[in-house]
Amino acid sequence: MLLKLFKYFFHNKDFPDLENLDLPEANKKILKIINKNYILKKYYYDCYKIIKPITKEFIEPTILEIGSGSGFIKDLYPNIILSEVVYMDWVDIVFDARLIPFKDNSISIIYLLNVFHHIQNIESFLNECDRVLKKNGYVLMIEPANTFIPRFILKNFHHEDFDEKADWFLSKGGRLTDA
Repeated sequence: MLLKLFKYFFHNKDFPDLENLDLPEANKKILKIINKNYILKKYYYDCYKIIKPITKEFIEPTILEIGSGSGFIKDLYPNIILSEVVYMDWVDIVFDARLIPFKDNSISIIYLLNVFHHIQNIESFLNECDRVLKKNGYVLMIEPANTFIPRFILKNFHHEDFDEKADWFLSKGGRLTDA
């Protein structure tokens, strides 16, 4: 019963096949799926709205989303800078998160939604965050929890491998399929 319910809400025949999941075109398909699925759309919306109270701490906040992928965050924050590691026609800038191409002390908020576990060298990334963030700036990350229910979902229904005993360093990283 649980499996049927899960597949009803989250499985979609239009989902890109795993061999092509890292291609930018896959993100357009995933965005259509998100927009058609009330639960997924609400999940993303709830994740995005945590930024709002923090923006009030800055006169003119500069917000950078790393790993913008299939999201619709620009609907809520039109001035956000969208980034990806590969070119997509809706992102503002393409770069690797381990080398953020912004001036020192220039970003108010760096936001990542299910991206941190894809970054191969987190130490380089965190050093870059420290460099580009304004004084009292924020790194906001939402990541899967390594608790019972997410572990069950990630092991049984998710496209990425999941190792609950993995450490902080990746032997390989990837846009969507390796983490």
